[in-house]
Amino acid sequence: MRHHTRLCPFFVALLGTVLGLLLAAPLLAEGAMDARLQEVDPLLRQLEPTRAQFLNVARQHGQFLRMLVEMTGRKRGLEIGTSNGYSAIWIGLGLEKTGGKLQTVEIVPETSAMAKANLEKAKLQGTVTCIVGDALEVIPKLQGTFDFVFIDALKPDYWRYYELVKPKLEAGAVIAAHNALSSREAMSKYFELLDADPNLQTTIVQIEPGDGFAVTFVRDKPQ
Repeated sequence: MRHHTRLCPFFVALLGTVLGLLLAAPLLAEGAMDARLQEVDPLLRQLEPTRAQFLNVARQHGQFLRMLVEMTGRKRGLEIGTSNGYSAIWIGLGLEKTGGKLQTVEIVPETSAMAKANLEKAKLQGTVTCIVGDALEVIPKLQGTFDFVFIDALKPDYWRYYELVKPKLEAGAVIAAHNALSSREAMSKYFELLDADPNLQTTIVQIEPGDGFAVTFVRDKPQ
């Protein structure tokens, strides 16, 4: 695949800075966390043991998402695959800092209800809106545009999610697709779409051995 080589200098520098901070994060003392994360951290720690049950991202992946949102100044986010809200909390913390908003879509009503409750505990109900439904049906109905999209749902459908959200992407938008290494084969059609579009610049970001994100920069507003 070619997508990991087609990068602009700004995007390379940005990801390098984010990754540098991310890799340094485990070395920081707990007291070095910002006040907002200290407030939410007990909830995050409570949710982390259920990671496998709810198919959540790992803690370092959540840190990466928050930093990616903050450092790129994202304002209008979409998450495809809420689960119980763990990743939405991390993204929401980033958007809270930038003054942005997140819409997150979950197909299972009971799980979405858990996410809503967790987001309220995190005091992010004003930043994050939970939507119940099949993302393939919900996305076309969403109003407005997005400058940040996080995809973490059915891997073979990533390409379908992208095709539906493409008309709603702003110039300069960032897409983070999870499990780009562990589910590379299942995401193959998604990668084919990325490779075929010269308007997209994508790199694989490995956060831990064997897994990470496909991070895509949308150079211009898609036609």
